[in-house]
Amino acid sequence: MTPLLRTGAAGLAALGLLLDEESIYRAMDTKGTGEFVPLSFSAKTGKPLNAKSTLADTAKLGRIRDHLDGLLIDMAKNLYSGRIDAEPLCTGGRSPCTYCEFRCACTHRDGEHERTINIKDDPFAE
Repeated sequence: MTPLLRTGAAGLAALGLLLDEESIYRAMDTKGTGEFVPLSFSAKTGKPLNAKSTLADTAKLGRIRDHLDGLLIDMAKNLYSGRIDAEPLCTGGRSPCTYCEFRCACTHRDGEHERTINIKDDPFAE
């Protein structure tokens, strides 16, 4: 799971994606400090510095929504058809099974039928 906060030189800072509409991120962070939004602001101009990776237009947010809808539909179809195999998502060489309370019920064997993340730089770019 991606953390909602990151630790930086100034302490904790928000992570995430915002609609690329100045009125929205300014309402969330009226002083332009970056404390409440995943943005850094220029002291000189007050404009966001890292906007490309943290701001998205409505089309991009729509592509993300459509992708997530598709994932939910696929999950529902698999559940309905009885396909509920244990295929944990392993990241950084670690298995979530290590911490799972249901490990004894699913009988998953480490190293078998495990998934890894293979994402291009921005999967929702046009």
